[in-house]
Amino acid sequence: MLKAVIIFMILFHSAAALSASTMYYPVPIKMDLPPVPTELYLKVITDPIGLPYNEFKVGKLTGSDRLFVDTMEALLRGKASTAKKFIKLKSGLETEEEVGAYLNKFRDLYKGMTNLTVISKIYYSTGYAYLWAVDIKGRKIATSLYFEKDENGTEKYLDLESIPLVNKLVKDAVVKSYYLPDTYRQRSDANLEYEVELENESQAPLGVYLGFNAKQVNVHLSGGKSGNSESGVNRNNKIAQFYSNFKEQLDKPNIAAVFSKLSKKSNKRLGGAPTPENEAEVIRFVANILVPSSIVKVIEIAPFKMVVGTHFTDQYLAALELSNAERNEALSKIPFIYSYLVESGADFQFVNVRRYGLLDQVLIRNDFFSKRLIPQILSKK
Repeated sequence: MLKAVIIFMILFHSAAALSASTMYYPVPIKMDLPPVPTELYLKVITDPIGLPYNEFKVGKLTGSDRLFVDTMEALLRGKASTAKKFIKLKSGLETEEEVGAYLNKFRDLYKGMTNLTVISKIYYSTGYAYLWAVDIKGRKIATSLYFEKDENGTEKYLDLESIPLVNKLVKDAVVKSYYLPDTYRQRSDANLEYEVELENESQAPLGVYLGFNAKQVNVHLSGGKSGNSESGVNRNNKIAQFYSNFKEQLDKPNIAAVFSKLSKKSNKRLGGAPTPENEAEVIRFVANILVPSSIVKVIEIAPFKMVVGTHFTDQYLAALELSNAERNEALSKIPFIYSYLVESGADFQFVNVRRYGLLDQVLIRNDFFSKRLIPQILSKK
């Protein structure tokens, strides 16, 4: 699949793609507060640039480089009639008046900017994006100009609201790697067990892959024919033991013990320990979002462990007995959930409970996590 994407982009972008290379960028994930680099990677085809915009625009430009520069000039300084030629028009952004309003919004957003730097060009199977950054009031702000073909086959700029969510995730990873190379180390080869292609909002493949390592677990905590709260729990598996103990505290219930296994920020997002009046409701809610009937996979994205499970144990086990093609189809119909764990002393702690960062938004959109990612990594025996 990747080979086909590269061929497509070489043809689509002419000589511009000949210098492109495949790189792996660590995905930043917030650990309740600041983002941290992880061992979850975005596999991206990119052309590093790293030039001040004023230097870049007078250099030797390809056709897509020229389109980027002309579009940037129109957005920053041009008239609505000029900018309209470069924008992929849509309902609400098609008249000169509407384009003019968009230009005012764009310019207000970057008012007072200095040190405009072109960081890199990112290739997608649907188009390409130029990542750039500026300084505004002492803060480094990064964004992108994203281009794809319109209905006439002409490459056009997508307005800020139309940019695929995946591009925002890519931008975040690439920009952090550019400015903090020792912290967010990019790699030319990450030697990962799984690589799953991401999609845009229309579920079209983007030629960008999420790469990671994972361990099969198959721990049955409750429900279904497969087991109850005791059977199926491997007492030598630290994560299985953590979940078993956590479930026991929920079943008692021991509210203090339950909330002690949630980070402070997670506690706060859940409203803190419940009152006696709503205790039962809170316990049911916490159990539903954090304790699946079965744990099926642990995605190792240090410093996190993304624990994947389902409340539909019998359907999951039945799906595993099917042939590869049938298994994938059956698994795609089963809801899966995940939680973030971090090590806390000799045990674990839940973090990011009810917090939805860029990665989570990408995984949740169109139910990508349950319908695409998990079936792909579980479909092979």
